[in-house]
Amino acid sequence: LSSRASDQAPRRDYASNPLTGSPRNVRPELNPTFSSSRKKAGSHRKFSNQAPLIPIFSTESGNQDVVPLELFINSKAKQHNLAGISFAQQGELDQAIINFQTAIALQPNYTDTYYNLGIALSEKDDQKGAINNFKRAIELNPKHANAYYNLGLTYANQQKYSEAFTAYEKALAITPEDFDTILSLGNLHLEQRKLDEAYSYYQVAIELNPKSSEAWHSCGIVLTNQGKLKASISFFESALSIDANLPSPHFNLGLVYYKLAKYQESRAAFKKALELKPDFDDAYWSIVNGFSLLQQTDIQNYKFLDESVKQYLIHCREKSPIRT
Repeated sequence: LSSRASDQAPRRDYASNPLTGSPRNVRPELNPTFSSSRKKAGSHRKFSNQAPLIPIFSTESGNQDVVPLELFINSKAKQHNLAGISFAQQGELDQAIINFQTAIALQPNYTDTYYNLGIALSEKDDQKGAINNFKRAIELNPKHANAYYNLGLTYANQQKYSEAFTAYEKALAITPEDFDTILSLGNLHLEQRKLDEAYSYYQVAIELNPKSSEAWHSCGIVLTNQGKLKASISFFESALSIDANLPSPHFNLGLVYYKLAKYQESRAAFKKALELKPDFDDAYWSIVNGFSLLQQTDIQNYKFLDESVKQYLIHCREKSPIRT
């Protein structure tokens, strides 16, 4: 049986501070690789909107003076940055990029717009452009933890692990107890099969946020890869106690129970995963690869295998033509 490793945490969202600086889902192929419930890459940390207000100047007589050109330009840059954020939130990335670039043309030291442009370019799969803009944001504000974080994420997605590690570490130096960064460092080590290091980061993540199903789930993934199958069960169950509607921990429990020859429990876990995600092609594939190897003396195993094949063809025929 195979499974899929945990996805990387989501990128942090856009920012909108024009004068200061304020992507996550990798699925590494391990052996075995266990599935994750993490969010798909490309969502970012929340926008910030902390731009200083443009002052209105008045004379002693009460007549308003003309706002200086520099402040007018800053205001227009802010408007384009906010428009870019709005377009990005609606999925109109081309328009978002145009507005971010316009804001930068108006205000070349607009840190957050470089950061925002990096996010938008990353979502357009322009990783080189994303990296350049995250770096520019960091040049303007060396304490920009989110830019370091997303820079690390972009490098990780390119499997440039050394560069990713350096960026994450710099983010962590600025925000030492940042949950997402610590979780991502765990992911980074898991992808490289540095299992002890990954487990240590995930344990810290659990200490910081005991209600994170992802952190509990990730610990279970590490333990399965270390062959500690029985120990992993409690971690998957803890993840499900936080959110019972995550298909991946159910799937991974199915894998573990199968490897422990607990076929009834395995079938129940796989069924729950497929109930929550009917097009979960990895689950069908693992069921077929696993249960087809068993001697079909158990009628329940045979029926389960037969029904899984039928459901796979209904839900995944077009999604996975090679497997089909």
